[in-house]
Amino acid sequence: MLYALRWMEKPPVDLYIVATVQEEVGLRGAQVAAERINPHYAIAIDNTIAA
Repeated sequence: MLYALRWMEKPPVDLYIVATVQEEVGLRGAQVAAERINPHYAIAIDNTIAA
């Protein structure tokens, strides 16, 4: 995500980048961000540990 942002030119809209925590216990971080920003659209990128 950060690599893609480095190459992006200034978008014609307000863009918020948020990294959140506590997904496993009720989306606590994402819920706060969504309530405060109140976006029209959101794209979620999830990851896991590679083994």
